[in-house]
Amino acid sequence: MSARSYAPDGDDRLQWVLAETGIRLIAFHLPQFHPIPQNDRWWGEGFTEWTLVRHAQPLFSGHDQPRAPAEATGYYDLTAPGILERQALLARAYGIGAFAFYHYWFSGTLLLERPLQLWLRAGPTFPFCVAWANEPWTRAWDGRSDVVLQPQMYGDASVWRRHFRYLLPAFRDARALRVGERPLFLIYRAGHIPQLAAMLDVWRQEAERHRVERLFVVAMLSGFEDGRSDVLSAVDAVCEFAPFAARPYRSGPSTRANGFIDNYSRAWEELLRIPDVHQVQFRGAFVRFDNTPRRGTQGVVYDGASANTYRHYLTIQLRRALRLPIDKRFVFVNAWNEWSEGCYLEPDTHCGDAYLAATRAALLDLLPSATRD
Repeated sequence: MSARSYAPDGDDRLQWVLAETGIRLIAFHLPQFHPIPQNDRWWGEGFTEWTLVRHAQPLFSGHDQPRAPAEATGYYDLTAPGILERQALLARAYGIGAFAFYHYWFSGTLLLERPLQLWLRAGPTFPFCVAWANEPWTRAWDGRSDVVLQPQMYGDASVWRRHFRYLLPAFRDARALRVGERPLFLIYRAGHIPQLAAMLDVWRQEAERHRVERLFVVAMLSGFEDGRSDVLSAVDAVCEFAPFAARPYRSGPSTRANGFIDNYSRAWEELLRIPDVHQVQFRGAFVRFDNTPRRGTQGVVYDGASANTYRHYLTIQLRRALRLPIDKRFVFVNAWNEWSEGCYLEPDTHCGDAYLAATRAALLDLLPSATRD
């Protein structure tokens, strides 16, 4: 993969915007692009995210499936030499400021941990943070959400300490995304943790013991139980995980025989209406969305997505982020590579680098009008 195949013409304007505004676009990064024994057992030999992408089917007229990565990126394996470095180079070229790596920890059991481990050992000089995707794994992808493949149990203080110590290299890493000196850590379903405040107290003790700054903990607003007062009081900030953060505020979906189809612009408008539930609320954005490769006719398609529409709404979120102190001007983008959810910035064969280019353009929209293209 060659990032230069898609890198924009070189100039200083993008770096000027990022430096002057303090804006940091953080793209969620999925690690399920390499085989693991558990997925081989649960879903078939050699299963990765690409398995679902390749076997996707169009479910209605005009449905853009299957999708394929552009030749410059291809069907990569994240554990292959150089892939993570090339992704970081491509992201940086278009103004993405960091990756948020999904992390799967189940009371000591790890899944899909190798990309993050490789990053920590010898990854690029590119900022990152860790997002704990703390849901149990089920067979929801084939309609059997009642079948639990990997349960999520949170254990006691000894388990919490082991978890913190496992992540300690990430928190100490010079590339770790920070608020002030505090490493940023996201939790997908903070309200799912029965003793959240107690767990975070133990982590604060561990931070002091290991001489690292205490974590800056962010609850992801994902439409679940994350808006509860006990959750909000336990964390340092929240971030809008788009488009799901808008679920409690929806005005009602439309349905068709071939699954659940919604409107992309309407989803964005609902996202913009989310009330501030925390004094530090990071804005969210989403590229496009179609998870029918995972869920078939039970999937969700946000119809009418375009790079220009994405640019328009992303620019709004960037301007809203400017209201925060300069060290907290983060916008979380869903996603860098959620291919089987149709939610990815990486180039594809259908529209090339259009969404990456729109990301860069939205950042440049922050320039004074006289200095824009």
